[in-house]
Amino acid sequence: MPIFEYACEECGTTFERLTLRPQLVVPTPCPQCGSTQTAKVFSTFSTQGNAGGGAPGNAGNVAFR
Repeated sequence: MPIFEYACEECGTTFERLTLRPQLVVPTPCPQCGSTQTAKVFSTFSTQGNAGGGAPGNAGNVAFR
């Protein structure tokens, strides 16, 4: 079950919604103002790992080749 991020075109609120059937096109109402003028937003994700054998949590300092 994917979680999608939406932005309200009326009030500008950004929110997430667990979507059981992403193939269905159903207006997703804004939790702030109730408007159905919302749009999916491209959201990014991050991970934390141990790349290259460095110290745990130090993955941001590792140069990938």
